[in-house]
Amino acid sequence: MEQNFDSCKARSQRTANGPCLRERRMFRLLLQSNANYFGTAADDLLPVKIPICCNSYYEEISCVAWDQEAHLMAAMVTLHQPEGYAAGTRLTRAPEHLRFYISLNGGREWQDQGSASVEVENAPCNGDRHYAVSLEPLLSAEELQGAEVMLRVILAWEDIPPPDNPEWKPVFGDVHEVVFSTSSAPDSGEREPLLAAGLSGEHGGAMLAVVRLTQHDLESRHYRHLSFWLEREGGDRLDCCLGSVALSHERAEQLFNLPLDLLDCRWACAEIGTSLGVRLVLSAAPLREGAELAENDNTLRMTKACLTIPPLVTAGAGQIALVGGRSAREIHVAELRLDELEDGEIIVQGVPMPDHDYIVEVSDDGLKWRPLLSSFTVMDRQGNRIRHSPDSHSGQFRYLPRERNVLGILARWDAPEPGKWLVRLRVYMQGVLLPESDCVVVRVGEKIARQMTEAAKEDSGSMAPAVPRDLVLGSLFPGVGLINI
Repeated sequence: MEQNFDSCKARSQRTANGPCLRERRMFRLLLQSNANYFGTAADDLLPVKIPICCNSYYEEISCVAWDQEAHLMAAMVTLHQPEGYAAGTRLTRAPEHLRFYISLNGGREWQDQGSASVEVENAPCNGDRHYAVSLEPLLSAEELQGAEVMLRVILAWEDIPPPDNPEWKPVFGDVHEVVFSTSSAPDSGEREPLLAAGLSGEHGGAMLAVVRLTQHDLESRHYRHLSFWLEREGGDRLDCCLGSVALSHERAEQLFNLPLDLLDCRWACAEIGTSLGVRLVLSAAPLREGAELAENDNTLRMTKACLTIPPLVTAGAGQIALVGGRSAREIHVAELRLDELEDGEIIVQGVPMPDHDYIVEVSDDGLKWRPLLSSFTVMDRQGNRIRHSPDSHSGQFRYLPRERNVLGILARWDAPEPGKWLVRLRVYMQGVLLPESDCVVVRVGEKIARQMTEAAKEDSGSMAPAVPRDLVLGSLFPGVGLINI
């Protein structure tokens, strides 16, 4: 049995499972004003303003898997829209949180097995995009052996599911439930075959694949190899192999974590977040490159996955790493093009230089430079927010250590005119300008400039509180991890 939790199916009776764009963009602000704004808080004394529960218009759990031998749980997250995954109009990324529960007595009692997160972002895409997380259960293999295991997974966008609360429902997200048998005997009930994959790992450096074989597949040993191929638009050949693995002929459900070398893919997409189509193929024998894919080929079992490739960040201390979420360090790219951003500000990010100060400047001609002196919000490793402002006398910002500014935010840039711009970072040590300055060429498109100008007018003319500038763009620093707000 694998199904969405029944209570989540009732979401259409409470609120249409539609975009809810205002609530999505102002999610944190609305919850700060009223913890029960959407009707999902435990405190029912607070009034419900707009009831929303398990809205899966943007994201949902497409499947849950269990690899008994590897003692690993996994969940696939499917993103249905190309945008709407930023935590506000000025953001480009936000986390999807998943919490796993196990029941060994038919759902009467649930044991919390921990949580995992995956960072998703807006990206143009024709169709669904796929992410994946895996987690080792806290219960040992001995404790689970021979039992019928009910596994419940709660998915929540921008909201961490609380621990030890299996009945908690997300505002935006999904609840998925599945039953597994951990006995050594074959399953009495035949389960549908499954073949799926999603982007996983830190900075999207791996692909997690799930294979579920039928009892007939195991007995016939028909499918012995799983291979991953770059999906060419309209192509009917297997011409670029990303990797392959051999399947076990004894396990019906198997998980594979394949490291991906995405350097060429990142170059091909010109340092912006884009989508990579992957074809998953089950076969009896290894396939060679150039093999034809015939229609209705009964010797192969195939499916497709769409993965969002994040930008590659390789900046050093004192350099500009990202502008508007796009990598500034790709040497083969003459200029950064900002055409597909959401409305709002352009954020400049970089790696800090301890005990130094800096100024970020912009210019449209390389002669007259305008410093970006607007203050902005940064977050520390614990998710606490502070306002960062320039020195009132020098106009310089102080570099904050990584622990206090895990996103490496340097400046914010409001509503530039369309055209070619220069973004320059100047670094100071004890008030003395260092001789080397980092400069990036940025081309702002007509569309984004117009959107940013309209957003600025809307914010300035509104009597309602402005959308908080909570920036969840992804950490630049290995080891810091995702930001849990």
